[in-house]
Amino acid sequence: MAQPGQPANDLEVRWRLAAAADLRLQAQLAAAVAADQRALVFAGFLVAASAALGGAAATVLTGTSLDHYLGKVAFIAACGMLAAMACALVAARPARWFFAGAQPSDWRKDLIAGKPEITQVEELLTDLDRRLRKNDRSMKVNGRWITASALIALSTLLASGVLLARHVWG
Repeated sequence: MAQPGQPANDLEVRWRLAAAADLRLQAQLAAAVAADQRALVFAGFLVAASAALGGAAATVLTGTSLDHYLGKVAFIAACGMLAAMACALVAARPARWFFAGAQPSDWRKDLIAGKPEITQVEELLTDLDRRLRKNDRSMKVNGRWITASALIALSTLLASGVLLARHVWG
């Protein structure tokens, strides 16, 4: 006999696992959408920084009375910010995604064949597990791209700061 609050049979346990997997797929989607939004906002800041640095570099390098070294540093910084922006955009690119739920047509063959419900649910659990793992992989790859973007931007700022400090305080 099942304990109070415990599932009465294996089929009920499997359906609960399927429901939990669907919830996790929904949570993955929410996290992925938020990560894409962060990546796009960060890319927007990097575009603005690149434009400002590129404009400053062009102004300094085309002028005659200005220090061309500062223009070169600004140009290098603009290139670094553009590289960081590219990584952020790759992180936010459309990716193949596996959603929660199932289409009724996915069950049609099983129903026509009279496949036992427990077998159908086992196959569903296998499919849900596959979807969860693929989504996790996609999020991990995109996480690496946005981390690379942030590291490139930070490295660019630090290197530019060091170059400017050396130039000013020689």
